[in-house]
Amino acid sequence: MALSKAANGTFCDHCKMEFGTFDTRFGVWAFRGDVDPLAYVTVTSETSKAQGAVRHYCRYHVKQNSTWHNSDGVSIWTIEDQLAYAKQVEMAAANV
Repeated sequence: MALSKAANGTFCDHCKMEFGTFDTRFGVWAFRGDVDPLAYVTVTSETSKAQGAVRHYCRYHVKQNSTWHNSDGVSIWTIEDQLAYAKQVEMAAANV
């Protein structure tokens, strides 16, 4: 399964990059600002190129990564749809 509920206590990878600092002495993450860094979903890439890469997203970053700005305004392309499209493209390329 490519999309699953995140395990308790897992932090969003994007929040760690944007707002986080890792304290190597104590092995804990600290986050600046008013952010809820707890992951909501875990995405495991199933394409051969990604080789099972795992990413964690909080609710904010799920929404941010599902909203696409284009000439018509804003489109919503869910994470589920993005994963399905990636699989479809890979299968089509393999059949060429």
